[in-house]
This record gives sequence, C-alpha cells and structure tokens, in this order.
Amino acid sequence: MVGEKIKDKAKQYKKGGKPTHRKERTINSDFDIIAQYQSEFRGFAQYYLIAYNAHQLHSLKRTMEVSLARTLANKFKTTANKMFKKYKMTRETDGQSYKVLQTEVKREGKKPLVAFFGGFKLGYKKDAIIVDAPPTGKVFSIKSQLIDRLLNDTCELCGAKGNIEMHHIKKQKDLENNGRTDKPEWMKRMIAMRRKTLAVAADQLEAEVAVAEEVVDHQIDQDLTPAASDRIQEEEIETQMAELEAIAENEEPEEEISEEELNLLLGKQEDQSIPGGDAEMSQIDRDFEEIEKMINEELDEDLIDQKALNDVVDMLIEEEEKAKKEAKDEKNIDELLPM
Repeated sequence: MVGEKIKDKAKQYKKGGKPTHRKERTINSDFDIIAQYQSEFRGFAQYYLIAYNAHQLHSLKRTMEVSLARTLANKFKTTANKMFKKYKMTRETDGQSYKVLQTEVKREGKKPLVAFFGGFKLGYKKDAIIVDAPPTGKVFSIKSQLIDRLLNDTCELCGAKGNIEMHHIKKQKDLENNGRTDKPEWMKRMIAMRRKTLAVAADQLEAEVAVAEEVVDHQIDQDLTPAASDRIQEEEIETQMAELEAIAENEEPEEEISEEELNLLLGKQEDQSIPGGDAEMSQIDRDFEEIEKMINEELDEDLIDQKALNDVVDMLIEEEEKAKKEAKDEKNIDELLPM
C-alpha cells in the first residue's frame, strides 16, 4: 500500500519515467524552491514513517532531489551537477550527519534564514510524530511573494516608501535581447533578480516612462531630418517618373501615311510602256489616277484603312501583270504569223 502511494507521489516529479524539473517554480528564488520541496517531502515522509516498509521512501527522496536540482538548473540556465556542487552540504540532526541541498539568506543583526532538502532519517519509527509546522518558516508561492512585496510598500529601485506598483514584462529574455546598449536601471535590476516583476514607486515608474518616451522621440526626430525629408521626396518623384514612363511605353502611336508612301503603295509608275500594249497600259494608268483621285476626295489621310489599301494595290498589280502577259502573247503570235 505504501509502495503505491510512493509511486503516485513520485509521478508529480517525473516525465517519461525520469525525474524532471518543475517549470512553474523557476520564477521563485532558490530559497523558496528548496523550502517548498522540503515541505512537500517532509509532510509525506513523516506520515508514513510509522509503516514497517518506510525505507522505500529513499526512492521518493532521490526522485525529488534530482527534480529539485534540475529545477534550479533550469532557473539559472546551467546543469544539475553544478547545482549539486553548489548547494550540497552536510547537516547534523539528532547526532547523525546527513547530506542535504542547502541555501542561506543572510540578514543584518539576525540569524540567517536556512532552507534545506533532506536532513532526517527515513525508516520505520514506531513513535513517529507528525510535525506540521515547517522548520524553515513560511514557504512562499508566487502569489504570496507578490503580496509580501506589495505589503512591504518599498520601491525595489530607489527604496522609497509608499504608492508602490508592480511592473510586469512578458518574457525575461526580452530584457537581455532588446538591442539596447544602455539599459535603464529597472531593466538591470530585473536581469539581476531574474524576475519578471518589479515593485516600483509610481513616481519612479512615471520618470522611467518619460525617459523612454524621450528616447523614442529622439529616434523619430533623427528619422525626420531635412536630409531624410529630401531623400523621401526624391524617391517619390522617381517613383512617379517611372510610372509615367511605363504608361508611355504601353501606348501605341498612331500611324500616319504620307503622300510619298501612298504613291509607293499604289505602285505608280511613269514613263513605262510595253511594245504592242500601249492601249492596255494607258487604261491601267487611267485606273490608277481615278482610284487615287477617289481616295483623295472621299477619305481623310489620317483615317486610311491600311488593309483595304493593300487589297486595292494587290488587285491593280495583278491586273498590270495580266495586261503585260496578254501583250507579250500577242507579240509572240504576230511573230509566228507569216508575212
């Protein structure tokens, strides 16, 4: 029965059958993390110390111990082995020495606060007494820490008292990788504390916001200098000129036919005659003249249909070739006839 309870408890600190870190606890300090693990383990272990097989609690202790080291390693972005070396200490309890993970918070004029994990015997104990009060004092969760910091009513930047507000950021990595060479004091403090919240006096917060606005305004003024304005205006003019050139290239100019081109297309030939075919050639010349006169009278030169004109020229050329052929045939017949 105890073995099943131990396995169920260990599942809270495992993933894939192996001990893993508790990501939700990394926002707390190392003191709070160690104290919370100790409180959870001590409460469970003391309840089952009266069982005859209480020695099986060693497996749960090892699981929680590795989970604790990996949680601290995840918080400080390092390895679990380094966390074991950093927090590993020896603690004496009831005349016996135990290896524990321990941290201290020093205070002026008072004894330091101590938090540790382990430090008591795991085995059958007939007269075991359940101790409900945690020896390390209050175990902080994130809510209690925020409440206590607000109740403290002290600015964590300047130390002023009264009118405290909590300043929040979304991600802690945004503080380190924000591209700013000169980081403000509140940013440096949050990086050092490794926290996403900061208790700040309202007046101090307004001053920081005002400084940030001045930086932004200065950057905007640099972007809108006269040189930058002239450059923007030149770019707009060049863009408009490029658009006008593109429109001009797409437009097709109207074709104009001069009188010389018209005469060339008509194929007008002067001072040409074929022996034996003067009558036929004279008729063709008259046809050319009539067609040219008709075109000049009835059609405007700017509205001449190029295709229709080509058809007329082709027809006249064909008739001219036909007349030449007939004149040549008549000449050949005359030569063959006996005189």
